[in-house]
Amino acid sequence: MQLPRETFARWLETSGIESEALAARGADLYLAAACVAMDREAIDAFEKHMLAPLGRTIGGVALTPDQLDELRQQLRVSLLLPPGCRIGKFRGQGPLAAWVRVCAVRTALGLVQARDQQPREDEMALEHLVAPNGDQEISAIKGQYREAFQAALSKCFATLPPRGKTLLRMHFLDGMSIDAMAVVFGVHRATVARRLVAIRRQVLEEISQALALDLRASSSELSQLVRLVRSEVHVSIQRILGDG
Repeated sequence: MQLPRETFARWLETSGIESEALAARGADLYLAAACVAMDREAIDAFEKHMLAPLGRTIGGVALTPDQLDELRQQLRVSLLLPPGCRIGKFRGQGPLAAWVRVCAVRTALGLVQARDQQPREDEMALEHLVAPNGDQEISAIKGQYREAFQAALSKCFATLPPRGKTLLRMHFLDGMSIDAMAVVFGVHRATVARRLVAIRRQVLEEISQALALDLRASSSELSQLVRLVRSEVHVSIQRILGDG
């Protein structure tokens, strides 16, 4: 980490850090200040030492693997990214790891309470991905085959890897830009964009296959639906790639 001494000193003063806390938790406070400054090495260290060790049982709350992945995602957003950047509120009154664990417990409880709502939110993320600018024609056809279309979305989301689900939630539900996600995951923005594009293509293919199996539509109706959905691929990909 390359946080200048004067920047660290200014953050300590602005945050009202007591001298006793600095003496006892200097390394933790330095890491927090560097994360606030969006230092890449600091964010990587925070991920490695604070988020990665979190287990599937947080404060007695049992999480599924997907929920644990979602927990880490929410902590990345709330603790590390502006405008909230809650790690800036760490005052060194105890170990940073313990402070993060308290935040994790609160977030985990919220995840468990939101279990019934999450499937619908996941489908919303996929709908944004598949048809963000759908016209009246595609909306009418989707409405006609709503039940089958939603079933296909749910099935597609269930088959995505945890990282793919996280990317969708961060971009389409949390409203994070490609650049912000690139910072969180420590990759180039083009890598994030390519991953979103790959997920979109996978979802479109699986939806087309699922509809072909599940719908009793005529071949012409099915072809029309698939054509309308696929017609937006180029526009949506350009929007994703151009998101900053």
